[in-house]
Amino acid sequence: SPLPAFASTQWAQVRYVPFRSSVDGAELMARVMVPPGFEPNGKHPMIVGSVYSDGLLNQWGGRAAHPSWGIDQYLASRGFVVVSPEIRGSFGHGRDWNRPMLHSYGTQDIEDIADCVKTLTGLGYADASRVGIWGSSYGGLMTLMSLFKKPGFYRAGVAGAPATNVWHAYPEQEWIMGPTHGPDYPKRYEDQSALFHTSGLEDALMIIHGTRDEVVLYADTMALVERLAAQGKSFELVTLPGTGHSWANQDRTLTRFAYGKLAAFFERELKA
Repeated sequence: SPLPAFASTQWAQVRYVPFRSSVDGAELMARVMVPPGFEPNGKHPMIVGSVYSDGLLNQWGGRAAHPSWGIDQYLASRGFVVVSPEIRGSFGHGRDWNRPMLHSYGTQDIEDIADCVKTLTGLGYADASRVGIWGSSYGGLMTLMSLFKKPGFYRAGVAGAPATNVWHAYPEQEWIMGPTHGPDYPKRYEDQSALFHTSGLEDALMIIHGTRDEVVLYADTMALVERLAAQGKSFELVTLPGTGHSWANQDRTLTRFAYGKLAAFFERELKA
């Protein structure tokens, strides 16, 4: 049960805003947290995230696998509009709804997110030149793909434990990536792996990853870092020693450290 201080805290106001896909016209929904004193004047910085499938929930708190409700509330209290967009691939809509995600990591999903951003900035929720994006795991892949394939659209992004090489998600994710054979293989896997799109990076990037990640290899982040460095790209790397895949749900000290880095990064990049 909440402590008495819960009722006296000024929590962010939550709104739900529909938007449409520019690809096929499908209607999606965004969960929008607005800061105290919000006015739809197009002047606020906006953070999109934590992006993930099934991340749009009408409930208190965040997803069990990545409890980001605390950092969401903190960012909103600091003047950011915080947005959780619905994307294709989320459960509960049926087969036809999920179908566009086939062979589409970093394609349909990032278009859904971009359409959310365009709608909200068009309605005056935020300044289109001061939008950040972040996510972890698959959300980290979407963050990287959004920066790599849409340079200039976002000013900054934070990729936590990013799934940069989809070969290492095989066979569990084969239902999206497709089989490891056929006339379009291996190009199909390269197209869906952020590791092969690093040349597009132009905006501010921070990577957060634990060295003991049991799902996404820390070595994959090292491979990404090597490519970025070889291409002369600027980025920041936050390493969490001994931390596993759910880096925000293991060690409270490291969680505060990592979220502190994330918050300071967005403060610097989106409010300057």
